[in-house]
Amino acid sequence: MKNYTVVIPTTDYLVGISDIVIEDPLVSSVICENNNLEALPISNKYSSFVRSPTGIIEKITGKPSYRIDITKKIEQGISWQLSIAIAHILNHLNFLDFSKDKALLPAKNTTMIWASGVINSNYDVKYIDHLREKFKKSISYFKTYVEMNISIHIVLSSENEDEFEEIINENYFLKQAIKEHKIKCFYIKNLEDYFYDLNIKKIFKKNKPSVSSLLKIKKYSKLIMIFCLISMISLPSYHLYQNINPLINLKKKNNYRDLLTSLNSYRQGDFIERISALFFDYSQNLVSKKLEDQIILNFIPYSNDANFKNKCNIVDRTYKPICELNIEATNIGKTEVFLWMLNFENKSYPNLKFEKHSKTDPKVINGMISPQETILINLNENNKPLLLFFVYGQKFDQNIRKWLNNLDKRKSLLETTKRRLKSLGFAYVIKKIDNYMIIQNLY
Repeated sequence: MKNYTVVIPTTDYLVGISDIVIEDPLVSSVICENNNLEALPISNKYSSFVRSPTGIIEKITGKPSYRIDITKKIEQGISWQLSIAIAHILNHLNFLDFSKDKALLPAKNTTMIWASGVINSNYDVKYIDHLREKFKKSISYFKTYVEMNISIHIVLSSENEDEFEEIINENYFLKQAIKEHKIKCFYIKNLEDYFYDLNIKKIFKKNKPSVSSLLKIKKYSKLIMIFCLISMISLPSYHLYQNINPLINLKKKNNYRDLLTSLNSYRQGDFIERISALFFDYSQNLVSKKLEDQIILNFIPYSNDANFKNKCNIVDRTYKPICELNIEATNIGKTEVFLWMLNFENKSYPNLKFEKHSKTDPKVINGMISPQETILINLNENNKPLLLFFVYGQKFDQNIRKWLNNLDKRKSLLETTKRRLKSLGFAYVIKKIDNYMIIQNLY
């Protein structure tokens, strides 16, 4: 995964972020200058920006207290919120490179993110003042880093777009650098929009603090109703356990054929058997959802031709046909995940319900991703419509490869394969890449 360095533009100078450390939840968050013992004046605002319910960082990362060190003082204002939020998220995912005292960019292979904006509790990014002054203090850095072939992202609120377009038209260097894709501008309405462009989406669904009891009751109302119904008719709890336990044992033994047969029988059986099947399906869905959230897929266009390298970027989920494509699969969880991927050609996409048998060998790869690690998948066939079927599991299972091979031969098995994977606690993601190199979620 590509790393990023976040800088904070001010009206006086450009500020780097030299460290982010998780602190004791009982203490307030602070901002300091280069590991000094004295907290900067904006620390109270920063602490409120971090801690829930006033702040947003805890809602995203699950951590209520931090110490962050910056290379120069910031004593007032709140336009630092956007860059600080981006830095926290990237640091949480281990994608952040910290600045040094005398070098804002510590490595040549990093991407510089220049961001300024104010964020509300819904992650909406609002207008900021003094944009021209901040740009004037940063333009010399832009020129230096462009000469070093370092990519630059400028991230602003969509409410500042007209003003910054005027700045671009007034500055030949900036206009040319953007035209040559050396600098990219992102005008966003919401914090999630920028990470959607980076293909980092699920972080906003993970690590959120526990919701209130009333919200939990609302979320699991169907399950609570089932429990109440069971209590009303006084069914012994052990009776329910006796029905679910055989299903659990079949799952542990990887006896999938008997397990799926038993589940199908339970779903058409008496009340207790149906409730047992419902509980088992619910538990497997939880496992599947956790696995799905644990893996982040990042699509990376590239070209071995030096003339095209700077043109191979994803913009609005599209990339140029001249580029080839790699996939980075990153495990952001604490446990290992086994991954399988089926790559088959699909020219017409008629709801995946055709029976045409492929004459080529099935394209199935598999591997294990350790916690906080990334594997790279190279797509050798990127010049045609592709359908990519990803499967995630807690342990290796040779049945998955067999099922994907069968699916490659008979696309009508798609719905059956999806139901089977969900029932057994595996997760799946399906991506489609069409002739125009548009990447989208299919399921």
